[in-house]
Amino acid sequence: MKECYCWRCKMVVPMLEEHEWADIEPLLTLQVENIKRYRSENRVDLATATEQLMKPATEKYFELTGFHETNYAAIWHHPKKSPSKKGFSIQ
Repeated sequence: MKECYCWRCKMVVPMLEEHEWADIEPLLTLQVENIKRYRSENRVDLATATEQLMKPATEKYFELTGFHETNYAAIWHHPKKSPSKKGFSIQ
């Protein structure tokens, strides 16, 4: 983990190394499907489902970085390398 300026957050935040990203990306990816299912089964709005089901990802981010990120979506843009463009560094 290395702290870098995030232009989206407009602040310095912990950026995850590749091995850390490998730990957290599945939590984010799997939760999207889980949120859809949770909303359907429990008839709740998106905010409620997201709050309930993204805790594993935000807790893992805290475990890796010591930073309390409350917006799970922000974690998507906090790997040192862009997850969608291999080799593109956002340092």
